[in-house]
Amino acid sequence: MARRFTMPPPPSGTFDTNYPPVEKSHDKQPNITKYGKTNLGDLQYDTVFGKKRKSRKPKEIDPSVVITDNGKVHLNRINYDYLFKDQVHNKGEVKQKSFGRVPYYGQAHIIASFKTSRKLGEISKIWPISGDRAWVNSYGDTYLTLIDKKGNRLTMTQDFGHRIWDFVINGKSRMLLTVDRSAHIHAISSNGELSVAGHFPGYQPYGICVMMDGNTLVCIRPLVGTKGPARLVTISINGEVLKYFDTRADDTPLFTEPYSVSSISNGKMFVRDGASKVVCVDTKGTHLYTWTGQSFDREEDFLPSCLSSDAHGSLIVSSRDANKVYILPIAGKGLRCLLDASHGMEHPLGMGVDAEGHLWVACKGRKIHIVKYLSL
Repeated sequence: MARRFTMPPPPSGTFDTNYPPVEKSHDKQPNITKYGKTNLGDLQYDTVFGKKRKSRKPKEIDPSVVITDNGKVHLNRINYDYLFKDQVHNKGEVKQKSFGRVPYYGQAHIIASFKTSRKLGEISKIWPISGDRAWVNSYGDTYLTLIDKKGNRLTMTQDFGHRIWDFVINGKSRMLLTVDRSAHIHAISSNGELSVAGHFPGYQPYGICVMMDGNTLVCIRPLVGTKGPARLVTISINGEVLKYFDTRADDTPLFTEPYSVSSISNGKMFVRDGASKVVCVDTKGTHLYTWTGQSFDREEDFLPSCLSSDAHGSLIVSSRDANKVYILPIAGKGLRCLLDASHGMEHPLGMGVDAEGHLWVACKGRKIHIVKYLSL
């Protein structure tokens, strides 16, 4: 029987919430962490931004880059913004593919598989930024890593000193992160500048996601020895706290251990509560339902691991210990199994959906499968 994968309890005691002021000097280059034998802190961005730091047109920049997985990285000619979103170098802007019809979730099948670098551990989240690249959070790492479809490590973010719980990239190409032993929502801009996008003294932020309106959802839990309810918080794109969700109509807690969160196009919010439940609430914070798995699978426990969503408004849930990936279709008639061991799902954990509508799933043995599951 596979061992259960459970998240560690929140850190005890207190931590330093005095975050150092962000340096905005235009004379300093962004501080990029050392990678292998190559010091990326010496990168010059004049190629991208010019001497006066004015962004050049794409055609003025040669995005060619030679990258290997042995630490010999040459990034002196790559636009840093390419690390957060995909861009196309032509005169006409290419819009993201629009899905106008309700999809049919037919027989899912793997269209590509690859192994990641041996230097990466178990991947807890994937954020594809193009058809062949994705940011990943490797369990226990203190930085995020950009990989390609061959599993090579391309680059990495700053080192935050403690493990990263979760991350997203918002509509303004800002990467938002939650870090262990930090009350902040950390942010990295497309030019590498580090800032703070939220601050919750006495709480540990965990899961984070971006809603359709651009606002951010964050799961926060009080530190051990600190009084306060576990909460789901809505933050504006400017970092202003808009709403707190923590109790039901009868004043009982909505959740006790919120670890991860996902939002779909109709505004419903899904929170992974502990290791066995997914709680659904609407935009007003009203509790709609809670899944424990008993209603759709009586053969085994429902042990949610990672939550994700697609452009059609479907929720996708991986279950590491059950070797399954579930989906809640847009019709909302209940979770059903989308992928299982017969598809090669061995301890599925981190997930992400790319612009083409393909699902990336990280599994045991450093494998990442890219899955086609939509029929339009």
